[in-house]
Amino acid sequence: DGWQAASACKTYRACWRRRCRGMLRVARERIGRFSYIDHLTALSGGDGIIVPHYGEHRLEIYSPEVVHRGTCAGRQFRHVEDGESWTSDTLQTPSAVALRGDGTAWVILKDEGEVACVRLGAVISEHIMLIETDCFMPVDLALAGDRLLVLSCEYPSLGRVYVLDNQTGAQLSTFGSTGESWRDELRGPSCLAVHEQYCFIADTHNQAVKVFDWREGTLVRVFGKRQDDPWDVKTLMTDAFMTPEPVSYHEFRDDYYDLRKGDGPGEFNLPLGVAVRDGKLYVSELEGRRIQVFRLPDDMHGSDLELLQIIPSPDGWPLSGLCVDDAGRLWCVGPGVSYTGGYTHEHPGHNADYVFDDGPSTVTSARLEKKLYRHISCYLHIFEPVFK
Repeated sequence: DGWQAASACKTYRACWRRRCRGMLRVARERIGRFSYIDHLTALSGGDGIIVPHYGEHRLEIYSPEVVHRGTCAGRQFRHVEDGESWTSDTLQTPSAVALRGDGTAWVILKDEGEVACVRLGAVISEHIMLIETDCFMPVDLALAGDRLLVLSCEYPSLGRVYVLDNQTGAQLSTFGSTGESWRDELRGPSCLAVHEQYCFIADTHNQAVKVFDWREGTLVRVFGKRQDDPWDVKTLMTDAFMTPEPVSYHEFRDDYYDLRKGDGPGEFNLPLGVAVRDGKLYVSELEGRRIQVFRLPDDMHGSDLELLQIIPSPDGWPLSGLCVDDAGRLWCVGPGVSYTGGYTHEHPGHNADYVFDDGPSTVTSARLEKKLYRHISCYLHIFEPVFK
C-alpha cells in the first residue's frame, strides 16, 4: 500500500544519501573562455575563485555562481634604451596565485621566471617583493604557515621545490630531486598542494603523485602504478625522451610505452592537477581525462589511499589544474586543445599535451619530433556535492 511504498522510498533515500555522501556531480561545464591557464585559486569562505589569465596579463575573479566580479590588471610601463622601446607589465603572464590573507598575494609571472608579491586591486601598480634567480622556472606555489613553497621545473624538466620565507622571500631550503632514481626525482611536475607538513606534487612525467615532508625535505610516499622498471624493455630507448639511435615514428609508437601509466583506480595518466581539502586528495589527469578523489590515510607513511570517486571529464576533453573551495565545490580547467601545426622540438618538460598522430616523424638523440597540441582555448568545469 501507499504507507509501505513511502517507507521503502524513505529507506532508499537514506541509503542513497549515505552512499553518495561526499561525492561530486557536474554542476556546470565549459564556462568562460581563457587562454593558457593551468591553475586556479579558491577564495576563502567559498566566495569564488581567482583565475590567472596568462594570455591577457590579468587575474579574473568569479563568484560561486560564476559571475564575473572583477579584474586585477597590471600597470604597463614604456621603456626606451639605445633607440629601442618596449612595454612591460607588472602582471606579465600570471599563471598561479597564492593568497596571503591580508589583501596581498604571491603571483607567478611565468614568462618572466619570477614570483611577485602584489597588493590585489583593480590595478596592480607595483611589486611589494620580487623573487628571481637564474635557475628559477616557477610552475606553481602554495603557502604553508610562514613559508612559501614554490614548485620549479628546470632544465631538463627536473623539478624542485624552493622553500621561501613568506615575509621576506628569502630562500631557506630546497627539496624534490636527488637524481638517484625516478622515484626520488620530479620530472615535468605541474602542481603542488600543502596539507599540514606534507607537500603533494603532481609529478606529471613520472605518472605519480609524490608526497614530501616539506619541513624535512624528505620523500614520504609515491602514489601511482607500482612499477620498478618504468620503460618497456622492447624499445631501444635508454630513458624517457632520449635514444642513442634514431628510431622511426612508428617503431617508437608501437614499441615504447611508459609502464607507469595506468587507467585503473589509483593509477595516473599524465596527472596535471592536485588539491587537498578536508582529508581528501583530488587528482586531475590530462591523458586520463578524469578526476580521482581519494581519502587520505591517517598514517601517510604506511597506509594506502582509499578511492572515493572517479569523475570522467564532462566533455571528454583533457583536464588540467583544479582547486576545491570551502563550500566543497571542485573547479577544474578543461583545456580546449588546439593544434599548433607542423612538428615541434619542444622539450618534453614543457606543459603541453603531446598527442601521437599518423603522420611521419622521427625520434632524434636530443628531441622528439611530434605534432603538438597546446592549451590555447580553456574553460572551467564546476562540480558540486551530490547532497549539500
